[in-house]
Amino acid sequence: MTRLENRLSAAEIQAILAEMIAEVGAWRVLKAAAKQAVRRNPPKADATVMLNNHLLRDIGQEPYHPPPSASHLRF
Repeated sequence: MTRLENRLSAAEIQAILAEMIAEVGAWRVLKAAAKQAVRRNPPKADATVMLNNHLLRDIGQEPYHPPPSASHLRF
């Protein structure tokens, strides 16, 4: 479903605002709208987090073994 199908007309928005103002008052509606307008979006979940080997085994994947570091190599 696209957002265009969920759009409200101006008359519907005015009716909803009038109902909210009647229920809680103009000051609370204005304060809530201002908070919503300046609110920052929460940070997205980090998709790079690795599951531990126990959880990987539980879901049927191979355990993770990090590559050897260069300090273990001898020349």
